[in-house]
Amino acid sequence: MRIDFAQLGGGRCGVEVFSARRAPYHFTQWRVEKSVRRHGVIPSGRVALALHAEPGLTSNAHGESFGCGEIVLTPGGTRIDSVSFAQTNLFGLSVEEDAFAAMVKATGCPVAIPNQGPIRLLSPPDALVARLRAALWAVREAALTGRGDDAAWQAVAGSLGACLAALDTPGRVPVESPRRRVVRRSLGYIGENLASPLKLSDICRIVGVSERTLIYAFKEHLGLTPKAYMNICRLNMVRREMECGRASSITDAATRWGFWHMGQFSADYKRFFGELPSHTLSRARGRGLGPGQGLSG
Repeated sequence: MRIDFAQLGGGRCGVEVFSARRAPYHFTQWRVEKSVRRHGVIPSGRVALALHAEPGLTSNAHGESFGCGEIVLTPGGTRIDSVSFAQTNLFGLSVEEDAFAAMVKATGCPVAIPNQGPIRLLSPPDALVARLRAALWAVREAALTGRGDDAAWQAVAGSLGACLAALDTPGRVPVESPRRRVVRRSLGYIGENLASPLKLSDICRIVGVSERTLIYAFKEHLGLTPKAYMNICRLNMVRREMECGRASSITDAATRWGFWHMGQFSADYKRFFGELPSHTLSRARGRGLGPGQGLSG
């Protein structure tokens, strides 16, 4: 499951990703210290479930608040998009579609069989969500300490089954507000044209709203103005190219993403990421990543 994170909050940002597999499950934990946008596509043939790894955390999932007592269910082939305005500590559990369908049938769960319904916010009893969360923590601990994890994975299966069996409704479908729709359409256009010069008037024309409406919508759903968001996305892309060894130089990466004044770029980069771009590139080269040697995709 490929999920991309774009850092939205300035400053040094610690990122931790943990992953473990046991058929039919693929468990991933993402821990990010800053405000981020999380986006990607769930692979076909799998169903993804997401829940907060700690109590008290919230995020914005598809335009609606997603709290610690809820589980987001996303069918395969569906695009996901969520924003966390503080730290992120998220558990993702991807399940093979056939296995999930069998579990739904066995538990009598009213959730639609995968790929026959939209994204849903499920609300099992808090105690059962906490039980599933504890089981996933146990899988992580078993993997990191090298202990046998059979019992931990069995606990995940049992906890997930208990959550599904306790549901008496198919879950809540996130409702897309008009402003959320504006943001979604704008992000699609920005993503396709990020390396090109973009004006707010261009986005407004494509989306069909006034500049004032566009700015209000972005502030509500991303906590940023459109201009700030575009600049941050470009900074993130430059950083990603350097970290993954795709950039032959700082100037190469910066100009590819629309930064032409290197002094201003370096100042903006340091202000946002807490380090100079030269430090990012040196660290990547210290790991032996030259141009073309980084991660693909």
